[in-house]
Amino acid sequence: MSQQSIGAKPTGVIGKIAGRIMNRIHSKQYKDIINQILDSVNDKTASILDIGCGGGIAQSHFYKSFKTTRIYGIDLSPDMVSLSKKLNRKGIAEGRISVFCADVRDIPIQDRTVGIIPPSIASTFGMITRRLFRK
Repeated sequence: MSQQSIGAKPTGVIGKIAGRIMNRIHSKQYKDIINQILDSVNDKTASILDIGCGGGIAQSHFYKSFKTTRIYGIDLSPDMVSLSKKLNRKGIAEGRISVFCADVRDIPIQDRTVGIIPPSIASTFGMITRRLFRK
């Protein structure tokens, strides 16, 4: 398995290990970005979409920072979706977090329900459809 495939769609035992490592490595970076987003948005209740959610660390930080927000995560890797669901059990049980194994071109979320897509992640995907954003 190449380094690119581990980062692009982590799967299997190596992918699960990579997901846990990525959660640790990216935790502070995501926390800093999420605090900047929290400080800059007017609507603290806007739904959030974490594209390429990986192991779910960004969702976890969003959950803690945005106290009433609905958070969606999507990832191509079933193993990363599983890891994200484990990390975010409480938010999922409360109905605030949903995690899907899906492609960015076919997101299973109702049209015009998302208000925030984290820029560090969204910039990786040049084709975010307008249908997801609220007016």
